[in-house]
Amino acid sequence: MIAAGVTYSNERQRMISQKFGGKHTERKLTAISDYLPAYTTALSGQNFNLHYIDAFAGTGLCTVSINGRETLIPGSASIAVNCMPSFDSLTFIEKIKNKCKALQRLADGSPSLNIKVLHGDANYFVVQSVNALKNWNDRAILFLDPFGMEVDWNTLKVAAESKKVDVWYLFSLSGLYRQAAIDPSSITKEKENAINRALGTNEWRQAFYSKPEPSRTNGDLFLNELIEECEKAPERRTHGAEDILAWVEKRFNTIFSYVHPPEILYQEGRNIPMFALFYMMANDSGKAIGLGKKIVASIFEKVRKKSELGTPPTRGL
Repeated sequence: MIAAGVTYSNERQRMISQKFGGKHTERKLTAISDYLPAYTTALSGQNFNLHYIDAFAGTGLCTVSINGRETLIPGSASIAVNCMPSFDSLTFIEKIKNKCKALQRLADGSPSLNIKVLHGDANYFVVQSVNALKNWNDRAILFLDPFGMEVDWNTLKVAAESKKVDVWYLFSLSGLYRQAAIDPSSITKEKENAINRALGTNEWRQAFYSKPEPSRTNGDLFLNELIEECEKAPERRTHGAEDILAWVEKRFNTIFSYVHPPEILYQEGRNIPMFALFYMMANDSGKAIGLGKKIVASIFEKVRKKSELGTPPTRGL
C-alpha cells in the first residue's frame, strides 16, 4: 500500500515531484503498489527473471490534491524500487530530461538493484525492452500511464505477442471521448490519426457513429419521408462513454490472452469517468490467468471501497 501521508523533509523532493489529479491518482498507485509484491511473491522461487518496465515513469514522486490538501506520495517508479521481493531488473522510460535526472537519482539510491533509465520515446523503448526478453524464463510487468493517448497500438501488440508481459494500462477514456467528437466533421486529420494509432484501426468510426433512426410514432404513414430525411441527415456519435469503453475492451481482447474488466477512475468531486485502469495478460496459461484474475479482482475491490462515489453513470461526459 502506498504511504499517502509520508512527509519528505527535503524540499527539493517536493520541487521535482509531478503534480497529478487527486484521489483517482492515489487509487491507481494503490493498485500498482498492491499488485507488484503480489506478482513477485507469486513468481519467486520458480526460476523466473522478473522485469519491471515503466513507460512514462515521471520522477518517482508525485503531489496530489486530496480534500483540498496537497500530499506528496511515491510514484510508480518509487513503488517498483521498494517492491519486495524485488525485481531482477527495472527499466524507467521518460522523455523529459529533468525527470530522467530525478529517476537516475532514485536509481543511484538503490545500488543493489539493476535499474536502467532511458531518455526518449516510450513506444520505441517499450518495444525494444519487450523484444529483449529472449530467455524462456523472462517475465515482465509493463506499466503504461501516458499523458493522453500516447500509447501506440503496435506497442500493445508487441507486448501481447511476447506471451511474457502483464500490462497495466491507464487508458484515457475522457481523452478518447473528447477526440471522437459528437460531430465527426469536427474531427481533424491529426485527431483521427491519433485515435487510429491508439486503437490500431479506423473501425471506431463505423462503431461510434451512425445516422439517426426514423421514428415510427405516427405509424408507417410518413415512414418513407422519415427514412429519406434520416438518410440526408449527417452522422453523429451515438456511443456514450460506457459503449466506447466496452468497444475498447473488446478491442484489447483481440490481442491479449486475458483482459480484466477495467476499474473506472473518476474526476474528484464529480461523477465523471476520466480513466479506465486495465490489467491485461499476454501469458495464455490457464493457471497464470486464474491467479492474475484472482489477485486483480481483490485489488480492484479494495480500490473500489476507497471511492466515495456511488453507482457510476458512464454516459454523462
